[in-house]
Amino acid sequence: MTREMLFFKNVKMMFWVDAIVCAMYFRNRCPSHALDFKTSYEIWFDHVPSIQHLRVFGSTCYALVPKEHINKLGSRS
Repeated sequence: MTREMLFFKNVKMMFWVDAIVCAMYFRNRCPSHALDFKTSYEIWFDHVPSIQHLRVFGSTCYALVPKEHINKLGSRS
């Protein structure tokens, strides 16, 4: 993740540190050819890391509006 990517995605500067930390967290859980297709996490902690908790960073999400607060002419998303 480069500075240009964050800039062109219009990510506020206050979130850049979090984006880089997330990128490094992900990078440490990716297999590497230099480590015989093991992850650096696996080399360091001697077990395969779980990646089930990972989600897309910066994905679009919508707040759920309860049915009692929705009116006939209001937005539904």
